[in-house]
Amino acid sequence: MSHESRDLWRPPALERIGAQLRDLERAEATRRRRRRISISGGLVAALVAAFAFLDMGQLARALSPVNRAPAAAAASESVRFDSTITIAVNGGEQGRFSEHGEIDFARRNYRTTLELGHGEAIEQRRVDGILYIAQLPGGRSQRAPIRWQAAPLAHEASTTFASAPESEEFTNPLVLLDELAGTRASVAVVGHEDLQGVPTTLYRLQTNLASLLSASSATRSQPSSYRAVGATLTVWLDRHGRPRRVDETVAGASSAGEASITTVTDFTGYGQPVAVGAPTKISVRSKRSVVGPSPLGASPSRAFERLLFAHR
Repeated sequence: MSHESRDLWRPPALERIGAQLRDLERAEATRRRRRRISISGGLVAALVAAFAFLDMGQLARALSPVNRAPAAAAASESVRFDSTITIAVNGGEQGRFSEHGEIDFARRNYRTTLELGHGEAIEQRRVDGILYIAQLPGGRSQRAPIRWQAAPLAHEASTTFASAPESEEFTNPLVLLDELAGTRASVAVVGHEDLQGVPTTLYRLQTNLASLLSASSATRSQPSSYRAVGATLTVWLDRHGRPRRVDETVAGASSAGEASITTVTDFTGYGQPVAVGAPTKISVRSKRSVVGPSPLGASPSRAFERLLFAHR
């Protein structure tokens, strides 16, 4: 092969090598771009995951153990309760009442009896959407027949744990569950204690009476003076997150002086069968739906609440 022929072949060879180098450079550039895109995409994905984690963290923080306690109670399908209500003004006790009953979460039925003293009491039953109320006589009238009143409930409060749209008194154990679920306030762990052999963790939160009542009823308007009435809840939760005891105290200045209403409620017998049945004999049956608490079924704590705090 001549020198001339070798020169004739050199340019194509160099061109091929140069083309191969350019191809390699383009491939490397493409690989680098893809890597940058992959890295940036990974960063975006990581940021999205981080923001999602933060959002979930905020949601978890929004629902405290106290807020989740009513759902844990309802998951047990049934519970019994006993509570004591103490009303004091200027350090002196003005009244003491007790209440006991049971809740069938599965059927959304309940029974509660409010003891007024001297043997007198008010019993309420909710059975399959019907509210039954009777005033139980005391003293010499204990043998008198019990007159039951019945009325259908206006609506089913399917989003509430209390299942008691007819009850407004904040000391009612049924309403108390809605307060625990709906109250948004900082919760602190204050200790541990055994209640009747059940290990519990104590949580405490502080709010005001207006917020407390709003947490259990989205439609009920509150007097502006209720915002100045402090509300403290101490809640004992078992290892399943269920409330075993709730100490609820509202206190503040009133027209009569420094006043407080304290309710201590114990929850027992989770998961044990309860049977809440309708009374066998009804004296008065109303066709009108119940949209508010009956005067017969009004709680004394509701009367004291208005008397002490609503008209300052």
